[in-house]
Amino acid sequence: MALPMYRLFRGVKTIYPDAHEKLRVITFADDRWSFGLQAADMVVSLLRHEAGKRFFGAEYDYGALHSALSTPTPKSGDTFWLIALGFCDASMLNRLADNWTELKPHTSEEVKAAFEGATNETNGISKAQKRNAQSSEGKPTGSED
Repeated sequence: MALPMYRLFRGVKTIYPDAHEKLRVITFADDRWSFGLQAADMVVSLLRHEAGKRFFGAEYDYGALHSALSTPTPKSGDTFWLIALGFCDASMLNRLADNWTELKPHTSEEVKAAFEGATNETNGISKAQKRNAQSSEGKPTGSED
């Protein structure tokens, strides 16, 4: 599962220049040794159950835990972190995708080329890196390797 996630990560960074600056690194770890990762897994599982309840009426045993985590009441001396969640159905996601597409239009060829460039690396250097190196050397950047 790590390789497809890495490819997606690289593709997004290639397509969206602002994402390249904001998404610095992705890591994978054995959650037996990474307690933060265990906590994240627990929260994601809890949210998956809550989504099942909201969208399909599926009951689950940890509703009280979800309520406690999603509407915390900080006590004196607590460090409080605000976490906002949103549940969306297909129509909401489609509207969101349409809005994003309008903000950042890309042709299917641009998307395909970006993902191919991110996944078909040669000798550890991507096509984008090669183009950047060529442009800094004064070579034409439109040529493919």
